[in-house]
Amino acid sequence: MMTFAMAKTTTNRHAAGMTLMEVMVAIAIIGFVVLAMTASVGGIFGARLDASANKLSGMVRYTYNLATLTGKVHRIVVNFEELTYRVEAVEEQKQCGLMSAEEEKKARKDDSPFAAIAELTGSAVNDSRVRTAKLPAGIKFTGMMTRHNSNVVEEGEEAVYFFPDGTAERALIWLTDGDEVFTVEVTALQGTGVVWSEERDSAELAKK
Repeated sequence: MMTFAMAKTTTNRHAAGMTLMEVMVAIAIIGFVVLAMTASVGGIFGARLDASANKLSGMVRYTYNLATLTGKVHRIVVNFEELTYRVEAVEEQKQCGLMSAEEEKKARKDDSPFAAIAELTGSAVNDSRVRTAKLPAGIKFTGMMTRHNSNVVEEGEEAVYFFPDGTAERALIWLTDGDEVFTVEVTALQGTGVVWSEERDSAELAKK
């Protein structure tokens, strides 16, 4: 015959067993939620990186159009510390040594580095569509390489230039969300910003 004490002990054991099971289930649920949140955060940053690269690509094309429509050299200036980029109209262009206008034009069409953009000044464009843009939280520039500078720039400011004759300076701009690296490639003849979901090798710019 089961006494009251024995029944109470059995009940307590069942209660303890149920509590342990509940704890295990709770831990499993917490682990699942944390995993889901981690994946979600990673997805958010990945989406931000993709959106940031495409937004910059759009600005590349718009700046190219500005240069051809206004007949004035324009540039996109990237600021690594502030994580911003802006469009400027070039106010003054220094002629590159003894190079004639025709030779300079040929150099641009050949996509060759040229000294004409060694010393330039620019001013903000009076256009609401090209206001200074800032990268979203978690996204940053990792580097930029242009045809007028053979070195990869990782700090300060660097610019890529667009010309009235329908050409642009080739350049590579790298962005990251901490995990992935995207590349925006500025093409010379089409003036487009091609988005690559990978880190393009800077050596490729030097070869072309």
